[in-house]
Amino acid sequence: MPKEQPSPGRLEAFSDGVIAVIITIMVLDFKVPHDPGPAAFARAILPTLAVYFLSFTFTGIYWVNHHHLVHRIRHVNAPMLYGNLFFLFCLSLLPFATSYALEKHFDSFSVAVYAGALLLSGIGFIALSLAIGRHLHRTGGVEDPTDAAIQQAERSKAFLSLAMYALAMPSPTGTPSSPRLRSPSSPSSGSSPASSSRQPTKTARPTAPSDRYGILSSRASR
Repeated sequence: MPKEQPSPGRLEAFSDGVIAVIITIMVLDFKVPHDPGPAAFARAILPTLAVYFLSFTFTGIYWVNHHHLVHRIRHVNAPMLYGNLFFLFCLSLLPFATSYALEKHFDSFSVAVYAGALLLSGIGFIALSLAIGRHLHRTGGVEDPTDAAIQQAERSKAFLSLAMYALAMPSPTGTPSSPRLRSPSSPSSGSSPASSSRQPTKTARPTAPSDRYGILSSRASR
């Protein structure tokens, strides 16, 4: 008796739970402003709200696409399960990238990290889409030419999104450079080059006791 393959209901329920947790984690970046008044509230909340809205939009789009993608299959296999786990892993890095961009005040490197997280999420979704598409072609699930054309258009759109994410990544320049290590022979940060190259002045040597005694003896003999 052939073993019955599991239905995609459990895969979709697990994915919905993980995506809900991802959105919930991003909400925790909102902090209550310390200063009262609308101006302080806007300065503290608006940057976080803007990045949260962007991350929420991307996560919501992936959730909708995941819903349509999973509803095309009747059974799941091992490549689809692992592809789905890889996609959820990539998407779960988005809250960290959002918090990092807010913490570093959107410098070039933090924006590159954020765009890299979006790029990685797109790669994960394409991997899941390829696993499901291969399963549909093997089982004859794509018999309607309209469905095949829609699937090809969605795949092209996914690759176009990857290209846009890659172009959005800025060059990680403009970050504060790390302090250079000083060699033991180099001068300290508080001294100037002129003072470091200046030779120490010689102190006057005291008169030897024998000289003083000689002078005293010559004076005594007079």
